[in-house]
Amino acid sequence: MKEIWFSLFWQARASICTGVLMLFFSFTAHAEQFFLADQSQSVAYGHAMASWKLSNLSSSSQGQVIYIKEGTLTRQYELQADAESTSGASDIPSKARFHLTMDVFSPAQDMGMQKKGKFYVQGLWELTGEEDPHQSVEGALTGTIQGRVQAELTFDPTTEDRDWKGIVQIPMSRVRSDSGKPGVRPMRGGGEIAFVANDGGSLALDMKLWPKF
Repeated sequence: MKEIWFSLFWQARASICTGVLMLFFSFTAHAEQFFLADQSQSVAYGHAMASWKLSNLSSSSQGQVIYIKEGTLTRQYELQADAESTSGASDIPSKARFHLTMDVFSPAQDMGMQKKGKFYVQGLWELTGEEDPHQSVEGALTGTIQGRVQAELTFDPTTEDRDWKGIVQIPMSRVRSDSGKPGVRPMRGGGEIAFVANDGGSLALDMKLWPKF
């Protein structure tokens, strides 16, 4: 999914002014329609409120800075951190590894809803749980949870260590749930990610989880 997302971005860089933000979500919209069509809508889902504290935050790649006539683009800047659950939910990883790959664009002039002096973040994040031999709750998520993040900032988060927040979305997807017996659980959701300068951050999600199959 990462390769597809970044390929779409690269193909669109020459026409950023015509709606670069819209391209990031086109693939996800098609994916959600596919998963919904394959999952019975008559099956009830449950809510799971989950949150993690992020610590030991560091940059694993500075990415690539590209100067184009429309503005400045930083591609594939990467962050990683340790994640520890603060919600106590039994069906999510208690300890995990967080990874974020993001692109940041700052327009050279006002272009529709994108304004000069602002920095627009689009990214893909992953939360990969550590193996826990004591996790025996049937339906607990054991695979990687992933989604996208979006933010509009007044500074470049790839060059300045300052507090910032982003909107998080999880498209319709299937996550491994191998506790008890192998299987998957359809899910989607949303929430917020917050980074605190020199102090990690937090990830909070409101997830809809369908029964394991």
